[in-house]
Amino acid sequence: MKIANNKLVDPPSCLSSMADLEMLDLSNNRLTSLSSLRLSSMHALQLLNLQTYLNHLREEGQKHVPADIALCIADFLRTSA
Repeated sequence: MKIANNKLVDPPSCLSSMADLEMLDLSNNRLTSLSSLRLSSMHALQLLNLQTYLNHLREEGQKHVPADIALCIADFLRTSA
């Protein structure tokens, strides 16, 4: 599902209920948090694009991935293994 370029601040929480979703493109939004996204329930997810969000963090001088992103990545890796 591509929901890029929508000026989203948070991903819609309903995405977490889409267990069969294989691709989620959230690039080029204004994401400030991923707390509403539960990747552990998205069993079929194989591709997650957060490009602009990660670039924004780097530009702000963030040297470490924020905790909510780290948890999302860990959930994604755990469920895709």
